[in-house]
Amino acid sequence: MKVVIFGNQSLKTHKRGIENVILSQLDIYRNFIVYYIHWGNKNSVYLYNGIVCVSVNNKSFWPFRLNLILNSIGSDLFIHSHNPLFSLFSFKKTDIITVHDGLYYMAKSAKRKVAFLFYVFEKILYTRVGKIHFISNFTKEQSLININRDFKIIYNSSHLEGIKYLNSIKSNYTNYILIVKNIEERARIDLLVQVAIEMPDKLFLIAGRGPLFQFYNEIIQLKKVGNIKMLGFVEDDFLIELYKNSSIVINIAEFGEGFGLPIIEAYLFNKPVIASRICAIPEIIIDDNHLVNNNVTDIIEKIVFVSKESSIATEKYQKYYFSNFSKSVITLRTKEFVQSSFIHN
Repeated sequence: MKVVIFGNQSLKTHKRGIENVILSQLDIYRNFIVYYIHWGNKNSVYLYNGIVCVSVNNKSFWPFRLNLILNSIGSDLFIHSHNPLFSLFSFKKTDIITVHDGLYYMAKSAKRKVAFLFYVFEKILYTRVGKIHFISNFTKEQSLININRDFKIIYNSSHLEGIKYLNSIKSNYTNYILIVKNIEERARIDLLVQVAIEMPDKLFLIAGRGPLFQFYNEIIQLKKVGNIKMLGFVEDDFLIELYKNSSIVINIAEFGEGFGLPIIEAYLFNKPVIASRICAIPEIIIDDNHLVNNNVTDIIEKIVFVSKESSIATEKYQKYYFSNFSKSVITLRTKEFVQSSFIHN
């Protein structure tokens, strides 16, 4: 049997989010031949760490190419999907789907005019898959799953835990507040820019790219905000260095935060986190006192509060990570779920 994983982006680019969750799950399938199918700017085939990766151009007729690829791989396939559209249009049934955010929930939250189509798509989707894995209780509650369907809630782990840190990259920054986000509207970078303006003694570093990267970069320059730096996409070694040397990590979101991977990554490196009081974040956060409302005043107050709290030496954040989100804990739960799906398959 061959394993096919449906994803969104190339594993080589290490997008923050779904792809990193997939990387943390790959140990489960290490005894199988694994194919990874994802969106791409062109149709291509390449190897990544022994995995056969196939990109699908997202222009017209992509469902035809997707099914052509699946047919060429063979008939005895086990499909684990992180891409609902691939599962929806695949002729072959998906055995497990990992749901990061519901299709309809995201379309509705983003106020898309065709949100009703995603309602229909999601309803059909759950009739075309076997077992369903939600990454949080919030994601399950926002989904359109039938109450009688078989599902499991298993949190994410971080693939950074498995990286051997060589200490080869050094950061020139010290005593800073770190933000690791995809730069889009729901990330509320506008709030963080205003916080930086009102806290000139604090340095804010934003790691990540996205559709609004250039927009916010220009705003920062126009307003001459010297204490906030947009670093763009950073490789894992540098990201580890940034986490290790940060004082606080902030995760602000307006909607669509089905888990909050930067939160547990910060805990892995024993850093306190301030995060929005929305979506799945209250499930993940170590303490309700670290939650904020999405306004400048509350964020500033929590930065001051956490700064005082974190001055006391403690390993509680790292202990919290290893107790709840470590690769050993999450891999065991996921492996049991996958093996039950093998039997079912």
